[in-house]
Amino acid sequence: MRSVKFLILPFVVLSLACSSSSGGTATPPPPPPPSGNNVHVQNDYFTPGQLTTTAGSTVTWTWYSNGVSHHLQFEDGPSDAVRNSGSYQRTFTTSGTVRYRCLIHSTDYTSGMVGSVVLH
Repeated sequence: MRSVKFLILPFVVLSLACSSSSGGTATPPPPPPPSGNNVHVQNDYFTPGQLTTTAGSTVTWTWYSNGVSHHLQFEDGPSDAVRNSGSYQRTFTTSGTVRYRCLIHSTDYTSGMVGSVVLH
């Protein structure tokens, strides 16, 4: 009878260990890849970093930064997009390249949290 107890005990311990909860908060799943004229604002980067579209298009930036604030600033002028969730839209009327950055997480338009919209 003793040998049966020794065989069962490891299975009981393993079963209890596998069913216990860590008690922590779950990490949210990653956002789906952006499509169309959409840019994801993530913790320290924009996805895609460079978006190519046509003049007259509206681009939407959507925050997926887990509550971290980002201040979207365009090289051709500031925006009112200081947030940690939600989205921001801008319509681009002329062709060319417009660079943008997170004012909080970069010091210029060439390094750090930066991106661009190329308009044809």
